[in-house]
Amino acid sequence: MKNFMVKLVILVVALTVGLSTQASATSSAAYKNADNRGKMLTNLRAQFEDSIDAGNLELIDLSYDDFSAEIRTMERAIGKVPGAKNRKSLLEKYVTPAKVAKERVIYEVSQLRLLSKISSLQLANQFDIAEQEYAKLKRLKNRAIEIKEAGGYEQLPVEIGMALEFYEEQILKVFEAYKNGDQVSILINLLYTYGYLFSSTPDDYFILGAAPEVENGLWLGYQSPTFGDEIFLGRLVSFDGVKGTYEYNLSWDDEETFKTGEFEIVNGVLSLHYVDLNGTNVTVTFELF
Repeated sequence: MKNFMVKLVILVVALTVGLSTQASATSSAAYKNADNRGKMLTNLRAQFEDSIDAGNLELIDLSYDDFSAEIRTMERAIGKVPGAKNRKSLLEKYVTPAKVAKERVIYEVSQLRLLSKISSLQLANQFDIAEQEYAKLKRLKNRAIEIKEAGGYEQLPVEIGMALEFYEEQILKVFEAYKNGDQVSILINLLYTYGYLFSSTPDDYFILGAAPEVENGLWLGYQSPTFGDEIFLGRLVSFDGVKGTYEYNLSWDDEETFKTGEFEIVNGVLSLHYVDLNGTNVTVTFELF
């Protein structure tokens, strides 16, 4: 009986030591994984902060969702680490600085995306809904000021505010043109807001934009994978919200009579038609929203 009890105690001790060793190994692996992810997050944060310091709002917007997703992944990894003290240390070292960087621009990114949504609604001639969304923008801007002041966040580069002001100004111009029934100005201002559009036609490399130096000017270019050549400048003549006409001259010869091209916008796709130098009818399409 005595020998049996001794063997039982030895077995229990062995099992306890084994389980403890296994738990320690698991703990070490979980901590190491979280720490490695934290280093990755730190690198992403450095890139994200570089975009902020450069005042590049578009680049901030492009990387915002991936950066946010990496923060969530990091939090899940920390959640698997045993020990409240260990988890707190990892959160303070990696997650907190990342969240501060994200929160510095959360309202600016939200404003940019709302402005983009408003532009899409304007392009779709849904101006009543666009006006409602613009009212949301005003509230969002006021809320941003309150939160920034209360949180004591580091001030952003002036370029970020200037970019938002530019997009809002263009949207207001479109609203004004709509109230005046000026569809030509609506389209020109929308193209100017977008900057330029890439062709949605596969295997084509056309770019369409507004030409501010020309009254109601359109710019159409062709860009190959290795080089880009401007094809022509045109002038928007008429547009009723669906169909329109424009004048263009492919040869850049002042003595040549300008030709008239047509275009239409259907279901968010702008289809532009013209005749090339070989006399071939060409149609190029651009997705607007």
